[in-house]
Amino acid sequence: MRTLALELRSKALTRRGRWLILLVAVAVAFAGQLMPEITKAATVVDVPESAVVARCDPAAKVDQTPAFLAWLKTHNAPGTTIRFKAGGCYWMNNIIDIHDQHDLTFDGNGAVFKTYSAGFDMLPSDQRFNIVWPRLRSMWRLEGGYDLVLKNMTIVGSNGGPNPGIDPRTGKLFRWDYYCPDVDQPDTFCLEGQAGITLFGVNADNLGVWGAKVENVTVKYVFGDGINLHGWGDHKPNRKIEVRDSLFQRAGRIGAVAQVVNGALFQNNIFLTPRRSMTVIEPWAPNMGSYNVTFDHNQFIDEDDPTDAKTGHAYMFADGGNTDAHVENITYSNNTLINQQVTTYINLGPDLTRRHTTRKNIKIINNKSNITVGSPFADQAPIRAAGIVGFEVRGNTQPIQPNQRNFGVSVYGAGDGPSSGIVVKDNTFANALGALYTDPAIPDATVCNNLVGLDSSLDRACVAPLAKIDNTPPTILVPAAGSTVSGNTILSARAAASSRRVEYLISGWPVFYLAHLGDATQSPYGWVYSWASQRFPDGTYYLKARAFDRLGNHVDGPQITVTVRNATGV
Repeated sequence: MRTLALELRSKALTRRGRWLILLVAVAVAFAGQLMPEITKAATVVDVPESAVVARCDPAAKVDQTPAFLAWLKTHNAPGTTIRFKAGGCYWMNNIIDIHDQHDLTFDGNGAVFKTYSAGFDMLPSDQRFNIVWPRLRSMWRLEGGYDLVLKNMTIVGSNGGPNPGIDPRTGKLFRWDYYCPDVDQPDTFCLEGQAGITLFGVNADNLGVWGAKVENVTVKYVFGDGINLHGWGDHKPNRKIEVRDSLFQRAGRIGAVAQVVNGALFQNNIFLTPRRSMTVIEPWAPNMGSYNVTFDHNQFIDEDDPTDAKTGHAYMFADGGNTDAHVENITYSNNTLINQQVTTYINLGPDLTRRHTTRKNIKIINNKSNITVGSPFADQAPIRAAGIVGFEVRGNTQPIQPNQRNFGVSVYGAGDGPSSGIVVKDNTFANALGALYTDPAIPDATVCNNLVGLDSSLDRACVAPLAKIDNTPPTILVPAAGSTVSGNTILSARAAASSRRVEYLISGWPVFYLAHLGDATQSPYGWVYSWASQRFPDGTYYLKARAFDRLGNHVDGPQITVTVRNATGV
């Protein structure tokens, strides 16, 4: 009897296994209908000299840009590495416009890309604003697309020489004290837009580049920026950008600009003597901004006179851009400054009048300057900010000139409220009057373990706060986990009584990783925020709340999943 039972059970399992195999096969086939496999060509394609000349003959300057772009149209399969001739030289006198492509690598293979004019010979269709100078001209421009790589190349602008800003037609210095609006003097030419590399939004959705790497690239002698993560109007942000192991030399404007971006890392690069500023956080698009940008382990070198007052001394400059834009989660860490100050301006503008909508969570950490002459700007702290929420200045070394009555850091209020969450600790501000100056006073600022004064004495020791901070994580109450939402959706969270501020964070397509969604308002129903979910594509998203205490410390709550469904007929 036992043998018969085992035999019947074996047959049943066999039948069940066959049905399971059949169901899996059907599911795989059905999934194949819904999501056909994308085949990527894992190939390296060399750019042939028969199509694109790889010699920069000074006596025969022929623009190779049209030839290269025409050749690329038939060699741009996803997964392809486009490899230029080793050690080659290419006259590229127009924009190398990589438009809405994906999964492509451009390996310069040590090649040099040169332009022989300032852009005045460009076609009218390529010029912007109907003005005589092509302000937005770039040498390499990545427009939209995703998973793009530029590497192993040298980009040389037509501002050829050690003195940036020379008009090649007149031999005279360009004016650099304005942004070249249409109404500027007609006899003055501005080529600030001749950038080395620009990432830009394209197509009907104005999508930025989602996933790009710039590795081992040299950009020098361009009239504009070394690299610009660009956008304005309704452009969506560039995302997941990495710039590593590259040199940006003598840019006519700024070394690196983060305008419309959500997620960028600049690491192990050298920024060498730009005309204006080393870096600029400059969001131009209303209701957009610069989020989650990190400059880490870079070198910032100024070859010019460190005592002059040119704006090129600005290490981190976050004043420009649209007043309705946002600057959030910006970190400058572990950078080395040679003949260059930790000069930082955040939300100051003329007379504190130019302000972004939000300035929060900005960190200046462990940056070291070897300069000993102090600030080129008398009676101004090298690190200054206004109307900022969450500002940490820690572990920096920045001497102050002995005859200047400066503090290491100055923080001001702004028209939309005072600054808060200020931490200034473990810095060395030799010769400074003190570590932090505030106007108005910020009672809860943390200021300790800074070496200041002529004798670099300790300002005060850091001590534990007298009152224990409640670090209970916030909890989202509405909507419930797993909910489907549409339109304007109210979010509500419960947070500890000691919380001074609560924000909501979101991730999921097309956000990719955790990003700021919005600030909550305290109410009898918890910390609430109205989320315009219709501005997000339908799909699955992950939400969490983050609570801040009075010292700027924060704690994240558990993550919940919600589904956005706004499309009609779904």
